[in-house]
Amino acid sequence: MIDIHTHILPFVDDGSGKIEDSLKMLEAEISAGVTDVFLTPHLRDGFTTPERELKKAFAEFLEIVKKRGLNVKLYLGQEIFLPSDKPQLNGVQQIVPLNGTKYVLIEFDFLQYVDMSDTVYEIIRLGYIPIVCHFERYFYADFETAYNIKEMGGMIQLNADSVMGDNKSVKNFARKLLKYGLVDFIASDIHVGRINRMAEAKAYVEKKFCTEYAEDLFYLNAKKIINKDLT
Repeated sequence: MIDIHTHILPFVDDGSGKIEDSLKMLEAEISAGVTDVFLTPHLRDGFTTPERELKKAFAEFLEIVKKRGLNVKLYLGQEIFLPSDKPQLNGVQQIVPLNGTKYVLIEFDFLQYVDMSDTVYEIIRLGYIPIVCHFERYFYADFETAYNIKEMGGMIQLNADSVMGDNKSVKNFARKLLKYGLVDFIASDIHVGRINRMAEAKAYVEKKFCTEYAEDLFYLNAKKIINKDLT
């Protein structure tokens, strides 16, 4: 599996404040069957590490992971928050796409309504491929919006713990999105204190739907980002 949304990189957001915690999260990824991990710290109020410092932190963590002998490949990106009063990517001062590609991981306000379809359209006009992260968690998200995002060329990511978790309404919505083929990725969105449920979610998709669908959601679509394939 490939995990495109994590908060494992230490000291840059609310994901991890200790190197050992970050390494434990990586070990959990490996145990789950994940071979490639995107480190995607928040870019939002309170978490505004400059790009140069972010890349320095990433390089330093890479060395630590190598010394620990962990068999996993790491890539850098960001989870970019677009506020409800100005949901525009062209107003963001720094953009760190996934693995240096045109794929960008986008987060919206969970409670304050944002026209996600319109924002995705504007991001695509800038030449990027937006991935709307944890789409199932926005209270105003619906199937029409999901269809519109997909029709325009945007992509949708769900969290594994939403698919397998205890929040019944979120879980039901996530599973219906899967049923209607509106999902491109399932990722962990892992932070310290959260359980990595990637393996459980993959097993669910394989059993409920088919192996090919799980292969797309957990590997093949993300592999395009690694290969810098824009098709």
